[in-house]
Amino acid sequence: MSSYCYLLLLLATFSAVVTAQRPSFGRCPSMNNLPAVELHKLKGQWYEVERSFYMFELHRKCIGVYIQPQGKVAKLTTTFKNRITDNSGTDQATATQYGNNSPKLRLIVEGSMSDPIRRVLPGSGDYFILTTDYDNYAVIYSCSNMASLLHADLVWVLSRERELSPKFRVDIYDAMIKHGLKSDILTLTNQKDCS
Repeated sequence: MSSYCYLLLLLATFSAVVTAQRPSFGRCPSMNNLPAVELHKLKGQWYEVERSFYMFELHRKCIGVYIQPQGKVAKLTTTFKNRITDNSGTDQATATQYGNNSPKLRLIVEGSMSDPIRRVLPGSGDYFILTTDYDNYAVIYSCSNMASLLHADLVWVLSRERELSPKFRVDIYDAMIKHGLKSDILTLTNQKDCS
């Protein structure tokens, strides 16, 4: 194998590990023609019921997200339990809508580090609300292009309850397929023994 191929393989592996996402060949799919999103209707408690591979959540179970919108900005509080120690944890983030009713959000993980560092932390970046009915489910999507050859993406399926009815999963998977995403990349999030 040529040194160019080794370099390309090393770069792809490094990029995938750094972003901790699921790498794939090609560029991110276009997220045009997404429905408008009324951020205030997302207010309240949500639970992660499915997700694509995300290294920073491998040790987590019982993941919940509380969304508190204020205009085009929403405060997100993520709660979880550690799978190994069973200890509880919390993360904070701020999501800002790009425009009125835009399905695109800019998420910044909060912390004590400076703003430029927080912007590149795992989890910070652009997110799309792929589909939601506000009362039962929401699908969140993020994708980063890595050069022209690869992209790394994340998908989260959120539900108002710890379990999501199969009838809503059909709608979710149809929306994913419509936007060029495969539902077989999703795995169930452990929502057992969360009390």
